[in-house]
Amino acid sequence: FSIIAMGGLLILIPAIPMLAYRRRVKKKAKQSRELLRKIDDLDAVWNEKQIRQRAEEIYYHVQEAWTKTDYEGLKPYLTEHLYEQWRTRLTWMELRNEHNVLDKIKLLRSAVVGVQDASDDRKDFCWLYIEGSMIDYTVDTETNSVTEGTRKKSTYVEFSKLQRVHDMLYLDDVRQKDDVNLEDFTDWREQQ
Repeated sequence: FSIIAMGGLLILIPAIPMLAYRRRVKKKAKQSRELLRKIDDLDAVWNEKQIRQRAEEIYYHVQEAWTKTDYEGLKPYLTEHLYEQWRTRLTWMELRNEHNVLDKIKLLRSAVVGVQDASDDRKDFCWLYIEGSMIDYTVDTETNSVTEGTRKKSTYVEFSKLQRVHDMLYLDDVRQKDDVNLEDFTDWREQQ
């Protein structure tokens, strides 16, 4: 029995930091959800279900367009600012004979973890916690050798900023888990 218990602990111990992190994400998501409930009747953009649906739509379409180097496929989902950044990045990759392959893409979890609702709608945005899995690697297009990443599926956490443009949300920023502090995402509504 003790051998089985020790084996179980050895499996559970590495998962503890991620479980604690998810608990903090749930707390932030609950705070955001409370604000969204208050403001979605005043402004349809802030409907949590629709935000998450839009985030999922963006997630899959952007990954597909990126791996195909389809600039036009990115346009309906990115702000102009991010579109120009990514177009430049993809162009540089092409010039260096690099191609980023994304495959077996799956959105595992998402949650709104920060909301800013300003009286000027152009300043409205929200942050989403994104947990996904995929195969992600870069190949040298001349040699077909992998230069970065791996052909094995892995999971990851990132945060997506969706910026309001008129009455639609567009991807404006993506940050990796290690580049953010959950407490920096705030929920705020400017009084009208």
